[in-house]
Amino acid sequence: MSTSIEPNIERVLKAYAEAKNRHDVPAVVSLCHPEGSYESIGLPDRVQGREALTSFYTQLFDLLPDYCGEFDGQAINGDTAVVWGRFSGTISSTVLGARAVGRRIDVPVAFVCAFREGLVYYDAGYFDAATVYRQAGLPVPPLEIYPRAASFVDRFAAHWADPKPDDFRDLLHPDTINFYPGMTEPQSTEGIIAWLSNAVQTFPDIALHVTRWAVDQDAVLIELDGSATINGRKLHWGATDRFTLTGDRCIEGRSYFDTRPLLEALQAPSVAE
Repeated sequence: MSTSIEPNIERVLKAYAEAKNRHDVPAVVSLCHPEGSYESIGLPDRVQGREALTSFYTQLFDLLPDYCGEFDGQAINGDTAVVWGRFSGTISSTVLGARAVGRRIDVPVAFVCAFREGLVYYDAGYFDAATVYRQAGLPVPPLEIYPRAASFVDRFAAHWADPKPDDFRDLLHPDTINFYPGMTEPQSTEGIIAWLSNAVQTFPDIALHVTRWAVDQDAVLIELDGSATINGRKLHWGATDRFTLTGDRCIEGRSYFDTRPLLEALQAPSVAE
């Protein structure tokens, strides 16, 4: 086994770590191979390609705006490097639930990086996910469902932040059946898209914000805060959605919320009248 250190790999590895600690997403991604990837426990799949890596690191630094990796050592052999130490950060996003906001994460970690053409081709992070959940004040979920659920909730929250009905198709399994308030019977994909289109047309500024979520076997439960302007008044309401997942898509969904305040607001005279 060679004991020599490839100078260029060591230089790129250092620049890569420093860019992460600066939260400089363009710099991080520029040091990755165009076909490069990142994976770790808690992610449903590899994050592959510069576009996907840009999205991933943007979300990571939004979640942990003070993210910091501090490394105690490294070993480099050929085109592969291993670094070890700790990573830390303070949760600022409600993606993991409102009660996680403000919690401090600080866990041991090791990264295995492979290089191609002088750039990071593969990066894998190894850490104890259960410790992260406990530090975030969250129950440790079944690992087989959590990555899929996390991916689903992340996309669900992003779609409802700026709802465009057709974007929701990537949440729906081809055989999905869903039943929402106002429906006379459960609907498949096209029925759901029609329901969403009507909601957006009726309430142009409608938005749903994830306040917290949990998993139970093959289901994910999402608690929501909804808002919309109706006849000149800003209305807020609570809702809970339950989705049964196949892969990271919904095969069965049910939404629970009281439609009465929305109907009363629609029937009330406009503030401008």
